[in-house]
Amino acid sequence: MTYKAVVQNGVVRLPPGVVIAEGTEVQVVVSSGETQEAGTKYWGPHYYGEQDENGVDLSLIRENLKLTPLERIRKADAARRQALKLLEYGRQHRENAARTDR
Repeated sequence: MTYKAVVQNGVVRLPPGVVIAEGTEVQVVVSSGETQEAGTKYWGPHYYGEQDENGVDLSLIRENLKLTPLERIRKADAARRQALKLLEYGRQHRENAARTDR
């Protein structure tokens, strides 16, 4: 079986008393129960990726530049549609709350 190391943010539950030091290589247990070296490092709960001097997350820019221009447009359009849905949900929620307060 071949594995591909994938960098992925996630939540891991550790047993009580277990501490992972920042900068430590971590291993990932895949669903089959096998352990593989992920090659990623744990940088602590407040690590936001590689940043430039202005605080811009460079890893996000690099990931987006791997996409074609059309893929970037589709991704941006999907984010725009989700934001509009959220705005509409908020508007409806406020209207419903105003009606029930009367």
